[in-house]
Amino acid sequence: MKGRNVQRLLERCILPFLPNYKVHGSLVYALPVDCLLRAFKFESSAFKDSEFNVQYFAMPLYVPTEYLYFTFGARVGQGVSWDVDRGDVAQIMANVREYLERVGLPFLQGVRTPGDLPS
Repeated sequence: MKGRNVQRLLERCILPFLPNYKVHGSLVYALPVDCLLRAFKFESSAFKDSEFNVQYFAMPLYVPTEYLYFTFGARVGQGVSWDVDRGDVAQIMANVREYLERVGLPFLQGVRTPGDLPS
């Protein structure tokens, strides 16, 4: 999943189920963005453009950096990836949402301030 295609897919299939979130490219992030970025990153597979996995993470914004890092977070479903070419896209994205709700959202909702970050 690359470029505008991933953003459109996320806007259509994921964003309606995440109030107070926005999409930027392959990033779905929680509002408000203050001293922490709390987000899901949809990452394409290095082997197949239609395959992706999802990371959830919280990242301090008061530490200068030029890239995203996932120190505080994990991959949604260790070893799980999805392929939008292998079936009904709506069903695949519904499965993704289930993982987000079960694994990623509880983490992101529990991390609101730097003091909430795991040590």
